[in-house]
Amino acid sequence: MRAKFYVAGPSCDVQRFRKVADVMAGLGMELTYDWAAPIEANGLISPNSTVEQRRSTALSDAAAVRDAAVLIVLSPLPGQMAIGTWVEFGIAIGMRAARGARRPMIVLSSPHAAGKRQSTLFEELADIVTKGDIEAVHAAQRLAFSMELDDQGSNFMPIDLSDLVSPDE
Repeated sequence: MRAKFYVAGPSCDVQRFRKVADVMAGLGMELTYDWAAPIEANGLISPNSTVEQRRSTALSDAAAVRDAAVLIVLSPLPGQMAIGTWVEFGIAIGMRAARGARRPMIVLSSPHAAGKRQSTLFEELADIVTKGDIEAVHAAQRLAFSMELDDQGSNFMPIDLSDLVSPDE
């Protein structure tokens, strides 16, 4: 069974989402929902969208977070609006609390200098915080692999990922 992942990120930064999602898929993982595809086809969901369109999009995003074993959160770049990113992060935290489980595992990619990006105290609830998107991909892959081993009945514990903090280049 392929590990499932979801990438939360600013809807105005589809290229960043696409880069991470494509690399993860290339590593054999399954994306639970490609929220960028409708944006690429039709543009951003606007306040002028119908209630049904907005509700359908929100439900698809929430279901995809629910179905993921690993959630990668792409921290917004300075100046980006990213309310949905933080909502999806919150959905994952709430699901974990309701289930009494550690899934989805949360990897936060936070490549920006402190004070020069949006942040929230809830970032401290992420399982892993990396200084870049590439490190986040590596961490997510390693987490998914450790979960697959654990699901097969091994006593394998998630590995130390503290070495995955070097900035992207």
